[in-house]
Amino acid sequence: MSAFIRATFGAIAPFLADYGYTPVPIAPGAKAPLLDDWQAGHPPGHYLPRCATWGTGILTATTPAVDLDVKDRELVRVLLDLAADMLGPSPFRVGAPPKVLLPFSTAAPFDKLSGRWWALPGENWRAPGYSPHRIEILGAGQQFVAFARHPRGSFYRWRRGCPMTVLRIDLPEITEATARTFLEAAEVVIAEVGGVPLRRERRVWFPDLARPEQHRPATGERGTADWQRLEPETLAKRIDAKHARRTRGGWITSCPAHASDGHRSLSITPRDGGGSVVHCFAECSFVEIAREISSILGGAA
Repeated sequence: MSAFIRATFGAIAPFLADYGYTPVPIAPGAKAPLLDDWQAGHPPGHYLPRCATWGTGILTATTPAVDLDVKDRELVRVLLDLAADMLGPSPFRVGAPPKVLLPFSTAAPFDKLSGRWWALPGENWRAPGYSPHRIEILGAGQQFVAFARHPRGSFYRWRRGCPMTVLRIDLPEITEATARTFLEAAEVVIAEVGGVPLRRERRVWFPDLARPEQHRPATGERGTADWQRLEPETLAKRIDAKHARRTRGGWITSCPAHASDGHRSLSITPRDGGGSVVHCFAECSFVEIAREISSILGGAA
């Protein structure tokens, strides 16, 4: 448990600034700053003393955050492991369990990336007041609550460290491209456990099988390796044609990042806009997989 969960903006904001973050006051009982100029990135002194007793948020332009707005505990654990593999191990914040948020760092700010709304197996998404699941990656122009009391009454808590103990530059660094790739892979996981994508019209949820346009990567997107733009069948056969097999959702073959003896453990599924998303069921990290695939293919499509 973080020792700083009850600390006020006036007490910790200067230290957060020294650690490389951009703190912003969070109004009591709210999840937002409720100030006209909160996106400007002012130093802590700009808000003192009027906001000294408020909670504390962090701007996400240079500290983007993966917001797992998922209410299934086991699925959250799987997604946390996926994020650690693909983006790197990061502290995570808990507000209303089991939902979590993971902060990262970036040298090139990008806008928020929003995933699809999902219903999980057994849920009645037609019920009045139903709240679906979603993954978002907060970016430029946004913030997350770091230290404050949640509107439900409990305090936000941190696990595996927190911004008061981890410098911003020591957080795993991500780019828009790696963030998009993680979002796509995470949604493949949700679909694999039986999730149904939803859309909302006139306050009513409906199944939505159309692929969203807002996070389709462009061909040649900076940070996306050439092999990621290959279709699953082509990629699987170029990695290991002998063991490549079609699956219901894509292709599977042996993973080049570990000694598999022909065992098929590398899942290759379609990515939005074309290309492939890879995942090793033997828990090889994305970095290891990418390095080996690039070596096999020579980095060229």
